[in-house]
Amino acid sequence: MKKNSVVYDLILGGAFLLMASCEVDMQDVVPSTVEVDVAFALTEEDENHSNARTLNRLTIQEAVMNVKRLEVRVLGKMPIGSSLDRNFVFDYPDEPKKIIYTNDENGHDVNIRMPRASYRQLMFDLDIVEATDDVAASLTGEFETSLGEVVPIKYELYGELFNFDGKFEAKDKNEALEFDQLEKATILVELYAMKWFNDITAEEFENAEITDGIMLINPDSNATIYEKIKARIVELTDIKIKVRIHENGHGNPKK
Repeated sequence: MKKNSVVYDLILGGAFLLMASCEVDMQDVVPSTVEVDVAFALTEEDENHSNARTLNRLTIQEAVMNVKRLEVRVLGKMPIGSSLDRNFVFDYPDEPKKIIYTNDENGHDVNIRMPRASYRQLMFDLDIVEATDDVAASLTGEFETSLGEVVPIKYELYGELFNFDGKFEAKDKNEALEFDQLEKATILVELYAMKWFNDITAEEFENAEITDGIMLINPDSNATIYEKIKARIVELTDIKIKVRIHENGHGNPKK
């Protein structure tokens, strides 16, 4: 990602968003398209929470998700003035697609060719499921005990189906995503997973069961902690998105 990018900060309701490694070629639909790279990353951005004493000792290093179905709808206006309403659906009925969020912005990419347009709305609907011999999602990281010992943590999310959706809507033309004169753009999906641990106390982590040197959190190990985190995941579904416009195009910088 280039440093001199114009950055749009968008808040989308919907956790574990845009999670598939695929490409959509729109050249048969419209005469001109822009290449859009979707990258995934964990963020440690400071947010308001009531459990700083615990979260300051916790580090999330990676998140892995399995997606069965992704639906993306975009609304906007073409350069010639006509309205644009497109719906893209990605189904993975046999084996879910795996997406990885990391701390270095090098998570798995989704590559999409989108029509050149000024976008005022982006809507997403995502289904996450358990894969064959794999959980629906997992988080790995570390917790530092009161004695200074660093304990690896792995959280495994089980469930038949988790559905998440999200929406961005520009308030005015200054917030619209100007993809009408671009060659390439990057959408960075940033996941703030720390807040899912907001209800877990330091004492609960200190007293958690350790298996083979790892604090494994799932329905069979540290089940009470597991259920608390799962409840937060279901409750808190917002995710931060940054859109980086490359230098060979232009966009409306957010004021």
